[in-house]
Amino acid sequence: MKPQPQIPTLVGILILLIGLGGAIYLIESGLRLSSRAQTSSEPREVTLANVTDSSFTVSWLTLEPVSGSIQYKETGLLGISQTALDIRDQNQTTQRYTHFVQVAGLKPQTRYEITLVSGKQAYRNSGYQLVTGMILPAPTNPLPPAFGTLLDKQNHPIAEALTSISFTGSQTLTGLVKDNGSWVLPLGNLRSNDGNRYFLPAKSDLAQLFFVGKEGVSSITSTIAKTSPLPPVRLGENYNFARLNQSRGVILAQAQSFGNLSASVNDDFTLILPQNNSAIPSSYPQFKGTGIPGKQVIITFTNTSTNSPYSTQTVIPENGNWSWTPNTSLAPGTYSASAVSFNSKNEPQTKGVSFIVLKSGTQVLGDATPAASLVPSPSPVFNPSPSPSLTPSPSATTSASLPVPGNWEPTIGILLMGLGLLAIGIVVQRKSFP
Repeated sequence: MKPQPQIPTLVGILILLIGLGGAIYLIESGLRLSSRAQTSSEPREVTLANVTDSSFTVSWLTLEPVSGSIQYKETGLLGISQTALDIRDQNQTTQRYTHFVQVAGLKPQTRYEITLVSGKQAYRNSGYQLVTGMILPAPTNPLPPAFGTLLDKQNHPIAEALTSISFTGSQTLTGLVKDNGSWVLPLGNLRSNDGNRYFLPAKSDLAQLFFVGKEGVSSITSTIAKTSPLPPVRLGENYNFARLNQSRGVILAQAQSFGNLSASVNDDFTLILPQNNSAIPSSYPQFKGTGIPGKQVIITFTNTSTNSPYSTQTVIPENGNWSWTPNTSLAPGTYSASAVSFNSKNEPQTKGVSFIVLKSGTQVLGDATPAASLVPSPSPVFNPSPSPSLTPSPSATTSASLPVPGNWEPTIGILLMGLGLLAIGIVVQRKSFP
């Protein structure tokens, strides 16, 4: 008769203890790593802003560079969840410290629920809700945009940061700081905090501005007159540019009319084209005017459907006649625009217009066609898979005494149990921190 293999039972028990300890260690370390990853991707300084009748913007900051997107839907059981990416992402997401997501094509006066997807975590909060505003006529308010430069402690431009501005009684507007440290926040579309009226700040009304980046946070108090431009700001430092006297802003039922904005020989700076309330058959509208040679012209225009601002700069040539044409086509729709330059005393002068870019083939005398809205395609609802549960197998009936040394069947069983516990620990760790 062939002898059975002999494996000491004490060795099997030792392997079982090692497997049990290893499983506990791997599970605990996996949970610690998962908690650390969740903290680094947790959204901070979350801002819901730029709310119109058909769009809104969500921005936030993370401690480490991660991917960012949002899921949004109408409140209620019939709402269909859709996904929107960071405006800087195209077909794939990029890991960043700052995250800026815009959504368009929404229904007016409708409540939406928002879920932030930061890194691999979904963050749901009862506060991540908003209501879109009423449909308002295109604004013709020539209020200059707030703009300036954001620097680090060594006075170098900040390449990645978020900025926002608000007034008492107004909504919050937010934007991105460009790679060269420059930033622009158009104020022509500023609404009241309920989103149903335009808000026109008084000249001495106090503005609250915030800058957020991985290097720190800055809070600035200023009058509207000192935000165009705002003096350079070093991220991480707070400033107060406000005057002592102030007055409250005015909430307008509709945009205030400022009359004819055509050129005048008595003006140091003029905006001749596009004319106010004009319908332009070209998707490349020309901006044209006069000013003091050598002075900068800051042009800002916004599609009122998406509330997405675009800003650029040009310099007035020696003949005093300046012009600029966008190098990319504009989508059909209504736009509000402003052009800012400076007079001989270096005081800002602003001209504002509203114009319509017609669809290709539309006659100038015909009715303007509303801008095409971007309706994000539905995407699967973000449902993280639950962690696997550990179901212990039924315990074997134990005898009153220890197994006899040299009996290989229970020893093999103990060995397999130890290896199984170790394998379970590895799997749980990978599930907790992929």
